Amino acid sequence: MLHVILLILKILGIILLSILCLILVVLAAVLFAAVTYRVRIQNSDTLCTTASVGWLFRAVTVNYRMDKAEQIKQDLKVCLFGIPVIKPLERKPVKKTGKKKTKKEKTKASVSEKKPVREDVMPEASIVETQKQPVSESVQKEEVHTKTKQKVSVWDRIRKIFRKVDLFIENLRCKIMNLQDTMRGFLDKKDQYLGFWNQEEHGRARSALWKEVLYVLKKTRPKKLEGRVLFGFEDPSVTGKCFGAASVFYAWYPKKFELVPDFEQEILECDIQMKGRIRLYIFVGILIRLLLNRDVRQMYQNWKQL
Repeated sequence: MLHVILLILKILGIILLSILCLILVVLAAVLFAAVTYRVRIQNSDTLCTTASVGWLFRAVTVNYRMDKAEQIKQDLKVCLFGIPVIKPLERKPVKKTGKKKTKKEKTKASVSEKKPVREDVMPEASIVETQKQPVSESVQKEEVHTKTKQKVSVWDRIRKIFRKVDLFIENLRCKIMNLQDTMRGFLDKKDQYLGFWNQEEHGRARSALWKEVLYVLKKTRPKKLEGRVLFGFEDPSVTGKCFGAASVFYAWYPKKFELVPDFEQEILECDIQMKGRIRLYIFVGILIRLLLNRDVRQMYQNWKQL
């Protein structure tokens, strides 16, 4: 009996240990497996943008493509091991939903098909009588009723137009009043916002947040960036000013990236490729550091009280 109990406990321990190992593997894959991204932008004759995001050695991928010629065409696919699983932007064919005919309608249709009415069989006397019949009073009343309906419909349209104008003016007035209220509330709390900004602990919290932002940009920036951009405006002076402003950041450009100005014509051609990777543990670490920072917590509490 004791041997059986120990065997059951051993089996349960193996199962629990395997489940724990599986959970740890999944967490490690989520936190440390890199999410890679690739982006390419081309603009020669038409604008074409392609982007691809992969996870777990690209076992799970998300592919996006956008072409802009006369119309914008977009394509988005979520693939599992290269097999498309989800296509949210794909247009599904519209199914034609026709009303089912009842048994009576089917029988009437079959009878009418079997016994068609022929005009050449009708007697000449009946044709002459139908031609000689005078216009009845009911027909005249219907014509008058349709004329009155047309008149009423014109007046209804005019009234609808005036109602729409009134609604537009009323909505515009409400939006202006709301904007005025928000501006008054901001001016009333101006001293509170200035005091909030000038507190010493808030300055330390802002510096900590700025450091985390720079850390995220450093870890998520593209590892590979190459391409060529040819640009030009109608006025050569505008082209020179833009090129001068872009040259300020020349030290940050990668070696395989070219920025070429054209002073003779208005043009924009580009072919840019970038690759990079993101890991989730970076954001988890940032969140933990911000939660442990006393100045950041105090600033958040003070912001909620404003």
